[in-house]
Amino acid sequence: MEQKGSEYFLSKKQGGRWLSPVKVTPVSKADFEKMIKEPVTVSFVGLGNDNVAICNVPKGWKAEHLSASRVQAWQHARTNRTS
Repeated sequence: MEQKGSEYFLSKKQGGRWLSPVKVTPVSKADFEKMIKEPVTVSFVGLGNDNVAICNVPKGWKAEHLSASRVQAWQHARTNRTS
């Protein structure tokens, strides 16, 4: 994740090379609820686009119907974020 001015970009390394950064924008509570298909009752901060979202949710939170791997990915992103 990289910030350039007021914009955010997500980069991915594949096959030993960095792919071109993808622009991400803030994810609203309504958008997050659509993604997980249930109400969100906790505070969160998220960035994303039509293909990916990275959200910071409280430790231990999980959406009841999502697979463990998706929840762990969100929690992993939360615990490994940079300041």
